[in-house]
Amino acid sequence: VSSRGHIDPAIGLIETLQVLDLGNNFIFHEIPGEALANLTRLETLNLHNNKIRGKIPPELGNSTSLVHIGLSRNLLAGPIPKELGKIQTLVSLDLAMNFLNGTIPAELGDLIYLAELNLGKNRLHGAIPPELIPEDRVSKLVTLRMSSNMLEGTVPTSWGSQLKYLQILDLSRNWLIGDVPPALADIPNLRELWLNHNKFMRGETPAVLTNKGLQVLVR
Repeated sequence: VSSRGHIDPAIGLIETLQVLDLGNNFIFHEIPGEALANLTRLETLNLHNNKIRGKIPPELGNSTSLVHIGLSRNLLAGPIPKELGKIQTLVSLDLAMNFLNGTIPAELGDLIYLAELNLGKNRLHGAIPPELIPEDRVSKLVTLRMSSNMLEGTVPTSWGSQLKYLQILDLSRNWLIGDVPPALADIPNLRELWLNHNKFMRGETPAVLTNKGLQVLVR
């Protein structure tokens, strides 16, 4: 990183680099996507808590060894690139607390090893794509946070037993409507369910949700 607050594109020449941790610095220029895509062995990219501007580069989708991406607490704007869905090795993706807009790309559902997805506190809008949690396979997700956006429509009714490992589901502070899907009761290890500050239809929360080991239920 240069003294001028940017990531030197020459970093793309370090072919053996596996971890790039530049969190909690004063980086404010854009992410050099093409340079990072050249790092074929890169497993961890942590740029958390900087002042990085611009967009998330689609070229990151070519970084096919990445396991962890942490870009939270920056000033990133624009859409979430659908190309991120090509990183089949990805286990955690944290994009929280930026200014990302647009819709959630359904391609993120192609991340078969993803255990943590945090999209909270952005400006995302539109419906939650049901394909984010495919029906035809068991999801590895443990934590799914999408709070404090402008998401609309209903919670996908197909979400249920395939979320075998999910412990935290945070959909609070959006514009979601409709009923709380009864299938959420089929998530066997759910411990925290945050639904507050939405526009759900009033009525009883499905009683079965209170009998599945929930430790936190906020509606």
